Amino acid sequence: MNSLFSISLVSFCLLILTGCNFKDEDRGHAGFSGYTPINNTDYDGSDGSDGSDGSDNNADLVVCEATPEPIERFVRVQLTYGLLDQGAFIPGESEGLLPITLSAPVSKGATVITVDSTASLVDKQLLTYLGTNNRYFVAQIKDTTATEIILEEPLYYDLAAGTGSLWNFYDDAVHANERGFKAISDFAFSAAYDDLEPNSVHLLLGDSWFRRNGATPFEDRLLERLPSGSVIKNEGIGGHSLCGLLGRVDNAIDTHNPSYVWINSSINDFFDGVTQEEYKDRMQTLIYKVQQAGATAIVMDPAPGMIGQSTSDGRTFKTLSQRYAVQIQDLLAETAGSAE
Repeated sequence: MNSLFSISLVSFCLLILTGCNFKDEDRGHAGFSGYTPINNTDYDGSDGSDGSDGSDNNADLVVCEATPEPIERFVRVQLTYGLLDQGAFIPGESEGLLPITLSAPVSKGATVITVDSTASLVDKQLLTYLGTNNRYFVAQIKDTTATEIILEEPLYYDLAAGTGSLWNFYDDAVHANERGFKAISDFAFSAAYDDLEPNSVHLLLGDSWFRRNGATPFEDRLLERLPSGSVIKNEGIGGHSLCGLLGRVDNAIDTHNPSYVWINSSINDFFDGVTQEEYKDRMQTLIYKVQQAGATAIVMDPAPGMIGQSTSDGRTFKTLSQRYAVQIQDLLAETAGSAE
C-alpha cells in the first residue's frame, strides 16, 4: 500500500507485533496485531445512510472534555495494519454485496482463486471469504486475469466451490458490507479471546459500524462466537465520534453494567478533523472511564482512511487513520502492566 506519510520503523514494528500470542486457529490471525458540531456532509451519520435517521447525533454535544488519566492494559483489535492492511475502499469497485462464484475448491495457502468472472473486481480491493471451518477473513487482490484472482497473501482457510465462499468487502466508501462486518467480528473475537468469560454482558459503544439502518451484522456474528451465556447490549449510534461516546459512556455503563465494553470510533473523527493528539486523549479518557467501572475495554483500530477525502486543512483521512492507529498503539505501550 502507498502511505501518505512515513511511519518510524520502531512504530511500524510495534504495530505488527501487537498481540501475537496465539494458541489455536480461532486466534491465529488476531494480533496483526472543546468540540463543535459537525458542519459537513458526514458519510457516517448526517445523511442518514447508516441508521441515524438523518440526524446529526453529535449536534448537541458542544463540549468534548478529555482528561486523560493513567490506564491499565486493554485489548486492541488491530484493523488498520492488521486485518485490513490499510485496504481502503477503491474508487470504481462494486458497492453493496457481490457474491463471487468459485469454479473449484481452493486450499489453505493458495494465492490464486479460479472464478467464473473477474469483470466486477479491481486491483487492491478487499475481499471477504468464508472458510470451510465457518470462519470469515479478509483478503486483498493483487492482480486478476479473466477468470483468476491473484491474492497479495495466501489464504488462511480452505474454500468451497460455488457462491458461498467469497464476496467483496465494502458496502460503500466507509462501511463494510454484511459479510465484511462478519469478518471484522471474527477477527475482533479472536483478538479478545484470552480475556473473554462466559455469562457476561458485552456493551458495544460506537457508531454505525455497530448499528446501521437497524442492521447489526457485527453484533449478530459476535454473539455466535462469544462464550455461553453472553449478552450483548448494542449502543452503536450512527454519526458519533469519540465526543459522542464520551458524552454517553457513563449512562450506558450504569444502564447495562457490562463486563466488556467494545469501543469503535474513527470515521466521524476523520470528518470532524480531530488531530491524532486529540484522538489519543479522548480515547484514553474513554478507556479510563470503562476501566474505572470495572469493565474490560476492547478497542478497535480505525478503519483505513478513504482515498481522496481530506479535512478542511488538507490532512487526508488516510493519513489520519494511520496516525490514529499509531496513537492506539502508543496508548497500549504506555499502559500499566503492558507486556510491550
